[in-house]
Amino acid sequence: MGDVEEIIVLSGPAAGAVVGGFLQGFRADLRVTVVSTVRALEAQAGRFGPSVRLLAFTTGVIVPPHVIEALGGPAYNIHPGPPTHPGSFPDVHALLAGDALFGATLHVMHARVDAGPIVDVAMFDVPPGAERPWLASRAMQAAADLMLGWGARLAGAADPLPVRTDLAWASRKWRQADLTALTRIDAAMPVDEVERRARAVLGGTLGTLVLDWNGRRFRLEPDGPDPDLHPFS
Repeated sequence: MGDVEEIIVLSGPAAGAVVGGFLQGFRADLRVTVVSTVRALEAQAGRFGPSVRLLAFTTGVIVPPHVIEALGGPAYNIHPGPPTHPGSFPDVHALLAGDALFGATLHVMHARVDAGPIVDVAMFDVPPGAERPWLASRAMQAAADLMLGWGARLAGAADPLPVRTDLAWASRKWRQADLTALTRIDAAMPVDEVERRARAVLGGTLGTLVLDWNGRRFRLEPDGPDPDLHPFS
């Protein structure tokens, strides 16, 4: 099939610039276009073909099925969450479940979110008492590790990446509504349950617990800044 001529990186502007520069380090003739929205991605559709590869990196943007179908080959996604927790905010559900392992996943994009064949995972141990900012930051590093390991292949031949038959997505896919429900606490809730939810929810994008009590609404905010993005180094 020849080499990839262009990679469209779907990511935030800062992360996209890091990913793009990293991929161009493998081939000086590789073109990289960074987009951050569906609208910007759709504007590139006129250049889709077998030598153009779409790579999403740690983005919450959902690629529409018609965009995936229009590509000349498989598109790939690297996101900070393991196959055991597909869907929204996997870090929250991993903490609630008390998982001892977490990680990031490189997979083929599919019309359904977190459903395509899995190429690879980067897993790490979760220490007892870990909180969400630590887990989110470490998962971003795991995503960077996948980019480091697969960057040369992603920037090289246009042939599909090999997929692993020993890995599969869990059947339960978390949605935004599931996460919103976890933020709602009440005065009758046991203290240990409030603390369990606070440990899982506070920090990062979701970021608040909401208490409706005595006709008033209270919000518990996280302490400290959101986790930083780790560079590929």
